[in-house]
Amino acid sequence: MPFTVRVDRDQNKDYELELAGWGTDYRDPLTVMRIFMSSSDLGGVTYSNDEYDKLIQATRTSHAADVQARFDDFIKAQDILINQDAIIAPIYNRSLSTLVNPNVKDLYWHAYGPSYSLKWAYKE
Repeated sequence: MPFTVRVDRDQNKDYELELAGWGTDYRDPLTVMRIFMSSSDLGGVTYSNDEYDKLIQATRTSHAADVQARFDDFIKAQDILINQDAIIAPIYNRSLSTLVNPNVKDLYWHAYGPSYSLKWAYKE
């Protein structure tokens, strides 16, 4: 179906099953997992689970400075989404493979956003 029709049906919740994707803003599980919180208006998702909300909120507050506890919360929240409530079924993960000539120097690889910058690159 044309993309504009898909967007319209998504916004009106006129579907039984939707195949969709979400691009990350930064390298952290929160960038995707926040869209499934009850209070979220991101991604057109209508889902609510109090335990999930508590876990994700803890990653932003009480466990924000404790890396291990924070990622444990994400693992538990992921289990709720995928195994318990089956609200999502991840079927692929987009990736990028790039071959770079070893004579190309100072190619800058970004942690998030665009994959790389050529601004400082040069050929030896």
